[in-house]
Amino acid sequence: MIIDFVGNSGRHKLVTSADVLGGNYSDEIVERAKKNAETKSAENKMPVDVLDELELAERQIEREKQLAAEAARRNKLKVNAVFSTADVNPFDQFGIQPRRELAWHRGRKPTEKQIDFLERRGIDTSGLSFTHASQLIEHTKNLCTEKQAKVLRRFGYDTTTIKFNEASELIDQIARNGWKKVAM
Repeated sequence: MIIDFVGNSGRHKLVTSADVLGGNYSDEIVERAKKNAETKSAENKMPVDVLDELELAERQIEREKQLAAEAARRNKLKVNAVFSTADVNPFDQFGIQPRRELAWHRGRKPTEKQIDFLERRGIDTSGLSFTHASQLIEHTKNLCTEKQAKVLRRFGYDTTTIKFNEASELIDQIARNGWKKVAM
């Protein structure tokens, strides 16, 4: 017990048990152990084992240093991405030949409804004429959507003739089968 009648303890650093027992530890570890001990003592109103607190502080600081080093390594990582683009002709995609445009439809742009329908089907509408949009709609109105086709192609199915409802049912069967291919 220290009794300080003059008030010098406020001006000087008092030696604690962590200072005495922490001779082999760095100042950073000793300070962390003191803070941990003060917090635990205040919470539990019980004395704490200073040696345990020194070991805990050493592990905490080592873990923090490891995390900082890991973060620094991650920050140094650079990724080179390679990508490419390809134009996809919707007629090639469905294996059909584009019709000849009739004279009164030449130069006519597709309607908003046609564009909306084809885009919902996953078909690129850029560069399509009214006649070609109509032809694609006729060909695809009962076929599966492009999203359905992508899923089915991933499992090895030929999607050129699968109807919308058939594709939906087949995807449901694949899902029920644990996302494994089922026989058609």
